[in-house]
Amino acid sequence: MHRGGAGKTLKSQKAAGACDKIFTDITLVTRVLINMGKNAFEATLPGGKVEMRFDCQGKKPIFTVHNEGFIPE
Repeated sequence: MHRGGAGKTLKSQKAAGACDKIFTDITLVTRVLINMGKNAFEATLPGGKVEMRFDCQGKKPIFTVHNEGFIPE
């Protein structure tokens, strides 16, 4: 576990009806998802929650990450 994740919760979800398959560069999408999750954990206070979700809009995959942190100005 990355030290930014200590004391925090990760919830992941695949939406009903999400794409069964996507065609992409697995290395690139893995790197993007790891970075999105890492950034969300680093911006979340201890005891906070990070949610990662996978959905589809037509045939277009949608990955979202939400945390309880705020965007600094």
